Amino acid sequence: MIKGNAISERDAGLAVERTALAWRRTAAASCTAAALLAHHAFVVHHPLVVGTGFAATVLLLVVTVLGWRRNRLLRRGSRSPAAGYIPATAAVTSCVSSQMLLTVLALSG
Repeated sequence: MIKGNAISERDAGLAVERTALAWRRTAAASCTAAALLAHHAFVVHHPLVVGTGFAATVLLLVVTVLGWRRNRLLRRGSRSPAAGYIPATAAVTSCVSSQMLLTVLALSG
């Protein structure tokens, strides 16, 4: 509850809880996407798909670790900003999306 310019301790705790849950969802989604990409790479047997799928899997596992670490920090009471976590997650997600788009374009053309 906001009282003037101050946020009550209870509301601040809930915000941290929501943020921790968001990082947990990010980690779970990245791990799931990595597993699906790895499975697809093994099923297709196309060298480009295997290479891209492997690289994307490794990058998504990095996001999984980042999300898990940030979730643990928040649950332990750390109020430090997510300085490197957010840019790293955004960079990896952009890189994987670009890899997948380029792979689809290369295979369709």
